[in-house]
Amino acid sequence: YSYFSNKKELFLECVPLIFERFFSKGWDRIREETDPYRRLVVRAEVTIPVIDKFFSIMQLCQEALREDDPKIRKLGEQIYISIYSPIEEDIINGIQQGIFRAVNPRLYSLLLVSTMDGMKSILTMNPDISNQSAKEALLDVLTRGLILKKSVK
Repeated sequence: YSYFSNKKELFLECVPLIFERFFSKGWDRIREETDPYRRLVVRAEVTIPVIDKFFSIMQLCQEALREDDPKIRKLGEQIYISIYSPIEEDIINGIQQGIFRAVNPRLYSLLLVSTMDGMKSILTMNPDISNQSAKEALLDVLTRGLILKKSVK
């Protein structure tokens, strides 16, 4: 408690390191991919296997956004931004390349993050749904109506 006001602040400060550990192999795959749509696919592929942990971090960030302590709120906001802003950049690039239709990139990136956040509940309440099925459903939403201008094969 000499350095942090509580356990929540300590954990929020550690989230970037936790993300690096969860997604260390996935970051390289994402960095290597230049196609904005494929980058979103890879993001889904590396997130779904750790969806439980991702969901826990998202819950803590959402709680932090409702905190009275401005430092805790700011940490929660920074983490949330670090999650959605790379997706937003992929969407912007996809729009610029003519792959995605013109949408509000921030709004759609937040919708994608919320969808991933909701996957945990779906998978927990429906044990008959596999991670592969969840990934395929997410990609179907992406390709059929959420952001793509035309179908991708």
